[in-house]
Amino acid sequence: TLSGKSGEVGRAEVLRRDIIGFARGYLDTGDVQAELAYLPDFLASMPDRYLVSASPGSILEHSSVARRHPEGARFSLHALPQRQQDAIELCVVAPDRHGLLALIAGAITKARLEILAAQVFTRSTPDGTQAVDVFWVQHKTDGVQGVEAALQTLARELDRGLSQGLAAEPPALGPLPPRRRAPRVQTRVQLDQRASHEHTIVEVFTQDRPGLLAVITHALASFGLSILVAKIHTEGARVADVFYVCEADG
Repeated sequence: TLSGKSGEVGRAEVLRRDIIGFARGYLDTGDVQAELAYLPDFLASMPDRYLVSASPGSILEHSSVARRHPEGARFSLHALPQRQQDAIELCVVAPDRHGLLALIAGAITKARLEILAAQVFTRSTPDGTQAVDVFWVQHKTDGVQGVEAALQTLARELDRGLSQGLAAEPPALGPLPPRRRAPRVQTRVQLDQRASHEHTIVEVFTQDRPGLLAVITHALASFGLSILVAKIHTEGARVADVFYVCEADG
């Protein structure tokens, strides 16, 4: 299930305790006490699947971004210390809204960044529902070295997109990559109504191309669907995207 209550709960509770213990020995900033005070509530508000899938170091970074998110701000954007050779991890925290993932994905594409993987979560806070979205990206032409220079453009595109809202027309897909020896990937869309009691699972398998995530999420939003959790994975030319969705009334 989406909540992870079919066997992951015990593991998640252990992970919560382990992450807090890890933080006590890891944090060395001037805001250690503030970070430690905020972390338990952040962990409790995040889905169990998040705890299982994210590293302790990344979780502390995400918690810090959420804690520092200014009240009333459209978004907070943070690039994490590089832990992978082929990707930079970006964390975007923002008040949840209809079409948010489509807006973020569109801004990333306009900043000439390519999404290699992503994990999208929502959590409840005293101020409302908040999205904590994590993307592993590289620059379209300059790889990981080009990400830092593109962050200013990304922040500008995010601010523009979130102020204007979701466009009526979907964004344009970029061209398919040049044909290589690997076969083309056939597009398949699968719906699963049984794996979760509260959500429909939409699985999309297709050929990778620029702007793909923005197009898929725009389509979901145009049908009135809210994305509660998303796992985006690219392997070579093949994309396997999984979305947990529901309508506004459940």
